[in-house]
Amino acid sequence: MTSYRFVEKLCASCSHKNTVKFLSSTNALGSYDLDLRPPPMERFTMECWIENCIHCGFVWHDLEALDLDLPALTDVMSSPKWSELYPNRSGKLSIDMERFALLRSVLSTPLDEALAYQYAAWAADDEFDEVASMAYRLKAVAAFQKTLASNGTDHPQSPKISAITSDLLRVSGNFNQCLEFAGYWIKFSNDQKISKILSYQIRKAENSDSKIYKVADALD
Repeated sequence: MTSYRFVEKLCASCSHKNTVKFLSSTNALGSYDLDLRPPPMERFTMECWIENCIHCGFVWHDLEALDLDLPALTDVMSSPKWSELYPNRSGKLSIDMERFALLRSVLSTPLDEALAYQYAAWAADDEFDEVASMAYRLKAVAAFQKTLASNGTDHPQSPKISAITSDLLRVSGNFNQCLEFAGYWIKFSNDQKISKILSYQIRKAENSDSKIYKVADALD
């Protein structure tokens, strides 16, 4: 069961008051997708994964965040790219998530940026916007690859990130890249589950299969 409550918060960017929808609890029944998108009911709570200021368009995981680089934030929110995304007249969650990713690209880590672009892709899937969902997946790939290049093959997060990235490449139709990428990273995996997932991605990419599959499919 999913439950919500409403909380008043002051925006860290403009100091105006907002009423935000806060996720109190939810559950996840079933297998995660191979890019780790959660199953229902959790997958339907994405609107609560971010908090959106209705006055200035600032979007973050916490509107009252205190550790922001405000000059950098101002630069992003006054950029031409920001003007393309705000105001969000379409009301699409994917656009809000793209703004979140844009801010994370400056204010946070490449890993956080990648996750935000994943959220944008999932939202675009739900909006039946295939062009946008594929574009967001490739932006997530680029940010994940920055993370992998920085972390190296021995970092404990690298196997999981490599499994997610291989799925993003395959689902976006980049089969040759998926084959090369998964074939490289499987050599460094000491985790049996990750190795099975990467092998599964290779088999699906060899067949030019871009369908969305679940973790359980790869581990059967």
